[in-house]
Amino acid sequence: MPELILRPAEKNVLISHHITIKNKKLAEKVKFIILLTDGYTHKQIAKIFLLKERTIYRHKMVYKKSLNNLLQCKYKGMPI
Repeated sequence: MPELILRPAEKNVLISHHITIKNKKLAEKVKFIILLTDGYTHKQIAKIFLLKERTIYRHKMVYKKSLNNLLQCKYKGMPI
């Protein structure tokens, strides 16, 4: 059973966002959500993308609040 269940219209919105997003980090977050809806587990996605499981879990929790939250890039980089 998928970790996350979406209606087909919601999944299509995610796919169209993934295609049009220029920022690859944000596109990757959307990809994680799509894979969760396809039945992949947090562990499988983390292994494929060389990430920690908690990273995938965190992105899923942010997505559950709002797609707009997921599509925000809050990383500012290291101060010089």
